[in-house]
Amino acid sequence: MSSPVDQFIAHRRGALASQGGWTLLEALVTVMVMSLLAVGLAASLAVMLRSTTLHSRLVRSGLLATDAAEYLDRQPFKSTCSSATAIATYQANLNSQTWGNYTLKVTGVQFLQNRNANPEVFVASCGSTDQGAQRITIRATPNGLTVGESVNLVKRDRTCPSNVSGRC
Repeated sequence: MSSPVDQFIAHRRGALASQGGWTLLEALVTVMVMSLLAVGLAASLAVMLRSTTLHSRLVRSGLLATDAAEYLDRQPFKSTCSSATAIATYQANLNSQTWGNYTLKVTGVQFLQNRNANPEVFVASCGSTDQGAQRITIRATPNGLTVGESVNLVKRDRTCPSNVSGRC
């Protein structure tokens, strides 16, 4: 037979065991795990936002490069056999426009080697006679970034040079 004190202690142990509460340690571990999950989620959202912003700026770069190519296509043809002269002329045309927070640059000009060749071949210098077509490379880069988009434009002289035989 048990004493009344033993019965009271047994009753209290049963009562405490049935309450099912959390200890302070369990609560702290739970708060720590939830905090880590929240920090991970916030970091993921920050990376996603940066990635989306970069992608948006690159898409805009491609659109501006295409706009610049269309703009240069409407400008007069610069008949020259010097790549540097052609780049400077077309770059000056681009600089006359506002492109927002983007830098547009003519990075290269190549010249049609032979008007009668099929397929067309473009080279760095046209020799003595311009064949009436130039491949212009335009690069658009968001300010503050090193990546961007490039497009190629084949600009053709709308007039047929008198010293060139064959098709125009």
